[in-house]
Amino acid sequence: MSAVVEVVNQAVITSGGYERFFVDKESGQTYQHILDPASGCPAEGGLASVTIVSPDGMLADGLSTALYILGLEKASDYWREHSDEFEALFIDSDGALYITEGLASQVESQKEITIISQNG
Repeated sequence: MSAVVEVVNQAVITSGGYERFFVDKESGQTYQHILDPASGCPAEGGLASVTIVSPDGMLADGLSTALYILGLEKASDYWREHSDEFEALFIDSDGALYITEGLASQVESQKEITIISQNG
């Protein structure tokens, strides 16, 4: 995946299941390190990566993991309610790229980009 984000005076935090994981040698199942607190099992929200851009680094850090667990639809809804606090870039498990509209002019990719807007 090739994406470039240009951001000035912002915290940029990324969480993803691709970073830390192990594969069960018997089953071939991959278990990543971000746990869903509701189940205690690795999160399976359909996202490979969540990047948060915010002037508040602590907020960005917490949101990157929380939105990863929520999955794309619920994470997008959360952004719509709090879009004045952060922007986000999501990569789903198939490699599709989604960005919130505030980052649209700052992201370039060879892949098709879907823009998440306030209007849904």
